[in-house]
Amino acid sequence: MSGQQSVFLLMGLLSIATAGQPVPFTTAPEPLPFTFLLDEPLPPAAPAASATETSLSPPGTTTTTPNIAVVTSRPGCYYDSGRYKHGDKWEPNACTTCQCMLDRTICYAVDCFFAECVDFEYVPGKCCPMCPNGPNCSLNGTIVSVGEEVQTGPSTTCTCVLPESGAFAFRRPGVMCTTFLERPPQMRLRK
Repeated sequence: MSGQQSVFLLMGLLSIATAGQPVPFTTAPEPLPFTFLLDEPLPPAAPAASATETSLSPPGTTTTTPNIAVVTSRPGCYYDSGRYKHGDKWEPNACTTCQCMLDRTICYAVDCFFAECVDFEYVPGKCCPMCPNGPNCSLNGTIVSVGEEVQTGPSTTCTCVLPESGAFAFRRPGVMCTTFLERPPQMRLRK
């Protein structure tokens, strides 16, 4: 590209790399690093400068000559005082997974839907609650397993049931009760 000044910016690579993909939750704890290359002479009005006058990155990462200026930042990602290289994955806590991609930190949060029980427990090192006794419901203060029938009155039976499956059925199991009514005396069958 003779006679033109070429500037290559690498900041937009993440958006190009994720085209057509869902964009995850993103954090950027520090200003995003960038790299650009000036491969043609600087315009005549711009005098050649020393490295300290043209530095756009941390000290020691800029070199300048009258014809070529290369400015780079340290590659990698910085998260919570840690440095990671491209492709590294880490878990800052039990509910978050992060990855260094193209010098950007991308973090995914775990989404815990409802626990399928009323006696769930949180286990150290796990993000989502666990059901040590399997799926269950609470009926008048008593824990009832899914599928279990409980007689709650002379003509009422209750069962713990899982919610209907489907795209949006993210609920806890529930209690379904059936009451059997006696027929009025005039409608009883005679023998």
